[in-house]
Amino acid sequence: MWILACAIVLFVSFATSWLIIIMSKKYKLFIDSSRSSKPQRFHYRPTSRAGGLGIVLGVFTGFMLFGLVSSAWVYFLAASLVIFASGFLEDMGVLLSPRLRLIIQCFGALLACIMIEHAWLRDLGLGFEFGYAFGVAFGVFAIVGVCNAMNIIDGFNGLSGGVAACVCISIMVVAKQVDMIPIFWACVVLLCAVVGFLLLNFPQGKIFLGDGGAYLVGFFLAIMLVLLTQKPSSIVSPWYGFCVMIYPVWEVLFSILRKKLAGKSPMQPDSKHFHMLLFSKLGNNPLTALLLICSNAPFVILATFFYANTIALIATCAVFIISYMLTYRLLAK
Repeated sequence: MWILACAIVLFVSFATSWLIIIMSKKYKLFIDSSRSSKPQRFHYRPTSRAGGLGIVLGVFTGFMLFGLVSSAWVYFLAASLVIFASGFLEDMGVLLSPRLRLIIQCFGALLACIMIEHAWLRDLGLGFEFGYAFGVAFGVFAIVGVCNAMNIIDGFNGLSGGVAACVCISIMVVAKQVDMIPIFWACVVLLCAVVGFLLLNFPQGKIFLGDGGAYLVGFFLAIMLVLLTQKPSSIVSPWYGFCVMIYPVWEVLFSILRKKLAGKSPMQPDSKHFHMLLFSKLGNNPLTALLLICSNAPFVILATFFYANTIALIATCAVFIISYMLTYRLLAK
């Protein structure tokens, strides 16, 4: 029965994306122009950026099929729609300032943190715990950060979707190990929806995830990681969430630091992200994504293996950051 449900979710995501491609070509909807001067653009033909819509419909379908309909999951889906809307409006051509998008995302994250039990950051594995008010505020900050981290790496065919799929599998393994079955099935749903999208996104890039899709996937993964690590009885280290998401999270943290040091606004896009520098050397869009996914995979595997070992997870994060910085320096020359 669950295999059929997975197949339906995958089909809904794939079919929706396929229909969007057809409609975009016919009616010029959700089109991301290849002639735009945006520095983060690396495609050579007009392409739809509404792939997130297929993932939304796939996720909603999957939650109904797998019986994830309790009040907590309803609040989760409601918050997901808020997060999705903050980017999808931009995908539809409605111009929103970065500040307004952040405000909308903060509202969605706040809704999740308050209305879903254990969806706020109580413990960071540092030997002390936060109070509720500060934990909720820090949780909103972290969740919104992950949403934007997934959007930053959404620049090449299959990159954000591939990274999300790897993280989904890791969360599924850990959730099964610690008997958090609803989280396991929620990630099964997201994985199927992402795979349905990837069938059209990699390697040819017939459709893009878009801001809405990237924000949604980031929010979904962030909430699953918070729920997995912040339940008082959980043995999963809070550092597992940071470690398994180390590539997109460090990309956004380093981007903020790099721009601040250069006297630029962190919200101003540029062409100096790691994946962009790698592409400048390779000149191949899908190959760039594939290399980055494969390079990130060992760190996801280590995070999965050491999910309860804080020291090992911190060491893994440190190795990644050092490797990233050394490689970035070579690529930037």
